[in-house]
Amino acid sequence: MEARRPKVLIVDDEENIVLALRRVLYRDNDRYDVLLARSAEIAQTILTEVPIDVIVTDVHLPDRSGMDLLCWAALERPDTRVIVMTAFDVSGIKDRAHAFGCLRLMRKPFDVHEMRATILQALDRHEGFGGTLSELSSVDVIQMLCIARKTTALRLSAGMRSGAVYIEHGEPVHAVWDDLGGEDAFYRMMTVKNGAFHTAPLPPDIERTITRDWQYLLIEGLRRLDEETRDHEGEESPESPSRPPMVTWPPRPRAPSAPPSEHHTDVARLIDQGFADLRAGRRDEARTAWEEALRIEPHNRMIELNLRKLNGVSAAKR
Repeated sequence: MEARRPKVLIVDDEENIVLALRRVLYRDNDRYDVLLARSAEIAQTILTEVPIDVIVTDVHLPDRSGMDLLCWAALERPDTRVIVMTAFDVSGIKDRAHAFGCLRLMRKPFDVHEMRATILQALDRHEGFGGTLSELSSVDVIQMLCIARKTTALRLSAGMRSGAVYIEHGEPVHAVWDDLGGEDAFYRMMTVKNGAFHTAPLPPDIERTITRDWQYLLIEGLRRLDEETRDHEGEESPESPSRPPMVTWPPRPRAPSAPPSEHHTDVARLIDQGFADLRAGRRDEARTAWEEALRIEPHNRMIELNLRKLNGVSAAKR
């Protein structure tokens, strides 16, 4: 069977821009097809009927905003790569555009040859995976990407809300969720339980707003989740002048004879093994791996809460 030809959709009502792009992109006619839409409504119809690999859209369209089109595409066509062009300042829309999966923001007037190169790069980027949040929560997905030291953009969506965590070499560097940014957005995204996730290449113009390491962020986020759960269940919170004591990372090793680095390596391996077992449906093996990790680091709050969640899921399915 002949492979499907990639398709690029240009969404803009400015005829001179459309003609200039079409003329330059025509030289790649042997590599991909170019489709045109003058409004978000027409673009949405095309996206519904035809698999599109890359969308190039203006922000200001005659019927509704290109950002509304991106919001719809992020939920309905999350695999599609997005390039946004605008004649206005990009700083006001950058975070929102990236949260919807935008790979590049380009200010009009732009060099059409640079746009062609950007489209070719977007077509060449096939890495990424996605799924739904059920047994694998947003915390699980973030943790797996950090342990694997990935460089990627993790986009989460729940209903009409969406956001993204940007990870560089296994460390979160920025996050955005609705009107929140930085660590506040990161902690909010850890609460997403039902929805979908999708990874994409890391955009080149992300500004770092998160400086703490991923272990601290996950432990602190889980501590906040645990505190909210206990408060919701009517349990008394620990007495504290302002907030509960902070859990530090790495925890003090139980056995002083072993170097901390060896402990950390063993624990990371067991955590990763547990998630691999869980993805394969082997809950008992995942529980065994995490219990062994907790035996090595008995004060690791993250492992303890993962086990509690796993045991709760298993009990609910009996």
